[in-house]
Amino acid sequence: MDDKTIRRGYRNAWILTGISLVFIAGFWLFTWKMNSPDRPVNFDFGGTPFVPARGVHSEGYAETYVPATQPVGAEEK
Repeated sequence: MDDKTIRRGYRNAWILTGISLVFIAGFWLFTWKMNSPDRPVNFDFGGTPFVPARGVHSEGYAETYVPATQPVGAEEK
């Protein structure tokens, strides 16, 4: 093999190695980002308690509220 072919082979090997390292680092970053725990939710209403369907902090809650149903077989008196 001549010198030119060997240099091109080494160059291509280093390019492939670099692309592989970028892929591995990107895949690791994606996996770490997608599997890290979410931040805990902090409900700070400035000292006002949250009361469902009352108050300014529960706007829209009444429309999504589903009342509990009676168990099957229970009858109203």
